[in-house]
Amino acid sequence: MKIFHCLSGSFIVYLIKIDNWENPSENLPPESFTLSATNSEALLIPPGYANGFKALIPDSELLVFSNQTMTEAANDDHRFPSTMWVKW
Repeated sequence: MKIFHCLSGSFIVYLIKIDNWENPSENLPPESFTLSATNSEALLIPPGYANGFKALIPDSELLVFSNQTMTEAANDDHRFPSTMWVKW
């Protein structure tokens, strides 16, 4: 589980519910969320989701919380092409 909170500026965040971590479908629908420092919302990302984010304003800062240690997170690191589900 992760929690994203925007400290300054603004971000677009995409979440994709992964169907198969070894060979995910390229047709999975992304969900998008906009986080802004002017809004005190936090985004909870449950297990089973891939995520990607992009700053919408220069010098934006995103705070990320995780329920895993750094070692656990390193063993749970999955990378996919950045344009697989989202056309940035």
